[in-house]
Amino acid sequence: MDRPLEIEGELQLDYEGGSAQIHIRDETVDVELPGARSALALTRQVSPSIRRDGLRRADAALRGAGLVGRIRIRGRTVARIGGNAEPGPLARLLGVDPLALSLFSFLGAALDRRKATTTAGPPGMGGPGDPPTPARGG
Repeated sequence: MDRPLEIEGELQLDYEGGSAQIHIRDETVDVELPGARSALALTRQVSPSIRRDGLRRADAALRGAGLVGRIRIRGRTVARIGGNAEPGPLARLLGVDPLALSLFSFLGAALDRRKATTTAGPPGMGGPGDPPTPARGG
């Protein structure tokens, strides 16, 4: 589909409680967040009515330009907007429709961070960066 405007680039969005990287390529606008807490901090920047209105405007603009937006946490797509994204009951309940939420991806991203912080220990204590411990005979 020919789009009236071709945009490619990278932006950084700084806000109270975090920052996001925005990557625009082809038909996709990715908003990359470093973690679940950062994503929640971003949603708290404005009132629910302003947030919903802004999301609806973004959805209309993305659809009109033939683009899809993805909100990603640590490489996991946790929400989509524009394109063929369809919000479900959870998005309506949380007041973030027209986002199409992926609850399991969000929980997975949150648990990945939790797992990384709880399994990391001092060097030599079996943390993620340590070499495997040889099996003991017995």
